[in-house]
Amino acid sequence: MAVEDNIVSIYEQSLGIEIPNTNQVTARMHVLGILKEGIVRNRLVPGTWLSEEHLSSVLNVSRTPVREALLELHTNQLIDRANNGRLYVKQLTVKEALDIYSVREVLEDLVITQASQNLTEVDLARLMMEVEKMRITDSGTVKGDVGDSGRNFHELLYSIANNAVTQDILQMIQPRFNRYRYFSTSTGKKRTSKAISEHEEIYLALRERDVNKARHLMREHIYNSRQSVLQALQSI
Repeated sequence: MAVEDNIVSIYEQSLGIEIPNTNQVTARMHVLGILKEGIVRNRLVPGTWLSEEHLSSVLNVSRTPVREALLELHTNQLIDRANNGRLYVKQLTVKEALDIYSVREVLEDLVITQASQNLTEVDLARLMMEVEKMRITDSGTVKGDVGDSGRNFHELLYSIANNAVTQDILQMIQPRFNRYRYFSTSTGKKRTSKAISEHEEIYLALRERDVNKARHLMREHIYNSRQSVLQALQSI
């Protein structure tokens, strides 16, 4: 599929709304959303050339919001600039995966500890709902990506933990986290099923108010996710 067609497909499937031409700020946010989700979900594969001119034409916006969106993606380390000035979707690498998962392990441990102190019955119900969504999606009953509910599960925990500093750090690096998360869940049925079980076990430990068990299970989940990513990276 051509890059232009792929971007249009992402636009239609993920957003389904028209990008306004009259508001450059709004247009920039929509362009940024389309490209970021495309990269995070690995629909725009590593090495894809992101031409400012082509993106402007395909998305029917001026080049200014495209240029601003690409600048932010570069700042967020989702795209690289080659020596000739062209911008490409950043490669997935073992080094970055190891770095990201090392940071994620520390942050997730803090999140699960603080979230366990704030949990309400409503929070538990919302977490369980995401686990159920993962199972339903995995069964093929509804169309979707299991990674979405996994992403929502963790983001719920971030919200429940209610640590503004942690949330600021996570917001800055979350797109890179999520990129490897979707890469991990796309590696095969075996990893997807295991990831669902891991989230359910974390939920059950939280429901039992066993914070030490929940922390152990979260560390195990992060480790398994990292190993899945590393194995997949070796095959590309």
